[in-house]
Amino acid sequence: MYGGYKIIFPVIEHGIAYGHTGSHQLCNASFYKFLCEFRILKLLAYSDTLPCTDKFRQVAVKGMVGKSCKFHILSATVGSSRQRNTKNLGCNDCIVGKCLIEVADTEKQYGIGMLALHLYILPHKRRFHYLFSHLIFICLLCKVTILAPYVQIQEKNCKFAIMKIFSSLESTVLMGLCVTAIPGWAQKSETTTAAKPNIIYIMCDDMGYGDLGCYGQKYISTPHIDNMASEGMRFTQAYAGSPVSAPSRASFMTGQHSGHCEVRGNKEYWRDVPMMKYGDNDEYTVVGQHPYDPGHIILPEIMKDNGYTTGMFGKWAGGYEGSVSTPDKRGIDEFYGYICQFQAHLYYPNFLNRYNPAKGDTTVVRVTMEDNIPYPMYGDDYFKRTQYSADMIHQEAMDWLDRQEEGRPFFGILTYTLPHAELAQPRDSILLDYHRRFFEDKTWGGQEGSRYNPSVHTHAQFAGMITRLDHYVGEVLAKLKEKGLDDNTLVIFTSDNGPHEEGGADPEFFGRDGQLRGLKRQCYEGGIRVPFIARWPGKIQAGSVTDHQCAFYDIMPTFCDLIGVDNYVGKYANKEKSTDYFDGISFAPTLMGTEGQQAHEYLYWEFDETDQIGLRMGDWKMVVKKGVPHLYDLATDIHEDNDVAAQHPDIVARMTEIIRAQHTPNPHFSVTIP
Repeated sequence: MYGGYKIIFPVIEHGIAYGHTGSHQLCNASFYKFLCEFRILKLLAYSDTLPCTDKFRQVAVKGMVGKSCKFHILSATVGSSRQRNTKNLGCNDCIVGKCLIEVADTEKQYGIGMLALHLYILPHKRRFHYLFSHLIFICLLCKVTILAPYVQIQEKNCKFAIMKIFSSLESTVLMGLCVTAIPGWAQKSETTTAAKPNIIYIMCDDMGYGDLGCYGQKYISTPHIDNMASEGMRFTQAYAGSPVSAPSRASFMTGQHSGHCEVRGNKEYWRDVPMMKYGDNDEYTVVGQHPYDPGHIILPEIMKDNGYTTGMFGKWAGGYEGSVSTPDKRGIDEFYGYICQFQAHLYYPNFLNRYNPAKGDTTVVRVTMEDNIPYPMYGDDYFKRTQYSADMIHQEAMDWLDRQEEGRPFFGILTYTLPHAELAQPRDSILLDYHRRFFEDKTWGGQEGSRYNPSVHTHAQFAGMITRLDHYVGEVLAKLKEKGLDDNTLVIFTSDNGPHEEGGADPEFFGRDGQLRGLKRQCYEGGIRVPFIARWPGKIQAGSVTDHQCAFYDIMPTFCDLIGVDNYVGKYANKEKSTDYFDGISFAPTLMGTEGQQAHEYLYWEFDETDQIGLRMGDWKMVVKKGVPHLYDLATDIHEDNDVAAQHPDIVARMTEIIRAQHTPNPHFSVTIP
């Protein structure tokens, strides 16, 4: 995806041409009827040098990419002027079918609108070079543009150029030049999807390193996630992309650390916009955060480019409503949840966001919570609302997962909002069990401006939210087993950053930091070191534990390795940028238990809202606060209590040089460089 465009290119595995009638003049197209049975592997929009006044007829392609289809081409022209007098054309003749195709289901799936497409059935390779001289390919959104051969074009700031020629072609394969958007990743991959693993990436919200039983938690029950760890690999030195939500998720999506990423903080776009009403409740007309750079590819686009069905359920936080970066524009086939992380503060919201082409959505829409809006957003009557977003998002994720089948790989991103504040959930058996466990509990008075309602039994509420999340994970794993997809599915569980103390949460009571210093919004270990578990039966050794140091920006190259994408940087970098940063190192060798795992020289974080920078280099950890460096030796001081910067000026100088080299200026976010 680049500038809103998608290019797809059908490769025909089998084609039959038959029948003809009428004149053979190009200006008065002959009527030929082609019956083509084929599997759509790719699609690409293009045209040739025929007059732009030619009318293209519409043909509906029934089916989806990756499935066998049949359709008729009802309007066609024969060859070029050298073949105008051809008669009784058969399978050994060169036939050019010209039509406009409305790609029924695939239009919704790929968001491509109408494709101008020429189908070439060319059994004789001797015709190949002749036809090449007459072809030029174009980018098409909803109209055709005819240009001279080999002319670079620009449409809505999206440049396209002829980049590659297929040199080896079979007689039953669609022939022609291949156009790729600049950058080159708009072109579909040649790889097949048969053996590719499914991937489910579960990222919860504000869970601390010590919040799970398998990481030492004593008070909160997490049997399903603990069992996932016993069946897979548990990481002890895995790091979020940032100490707060939006930039941490951006690091996962972009494969960039926060010194290079466009999104480096929770920059809000709902402030000072006009208001609207949901019942008697005032609500913002536009919500969301700073958008991802549309000129840099993100992970769902890579997965989709390699044949994956993509779904995302939970929090987006990668662009405000109507921006250049919303799920429908960034490689997500189906979305349900919160576009805006501020909206996610209400677990009983006025609306949720959805993008589901099967329900007629052409962009991200709002879905009003009709059972919620008769009641206020704050106060006692708020809890009369019944539509609990966490359960609804999970159910949509399960419905999507239930529709996935063997034969087409899928990539699910489940960004659950639990256990982020506010502390609220249904009064069911999960919560009541913790009421009994924490009979003597705390209350919290609320914070209306932050959309955090008052909470009683705060310890019970928080523990119940994590156990509820654990139930969600258990249901996902059970569904994979039920559908026979378990053995070919990698499941990862993690958190977007360290523990919070918002909305009445009490991380000290639970020991949620896992004996690490710091909370959310801090670059100390407690703010950025997160639980990270990977499970893939038969591939990842059960019960294994690794101290490999990795960060969220390593996930992109890891997934590329696992799905068979070689040199992902060379393939997907935007050539129009002076530098398109990709900062990750694949940890696939660690997952698969193979040799050759590379290690980071350093890991980098920055966060403008607290003006902090973090850098880990081996066991050395530097935290820069408002420009002042503090140095810790994690080998002997995991809690980062003893600042040894004065004793090691050489280490401070070296790490300062790295920080200065890794930080790039950003007009929206800033930190003080030491």
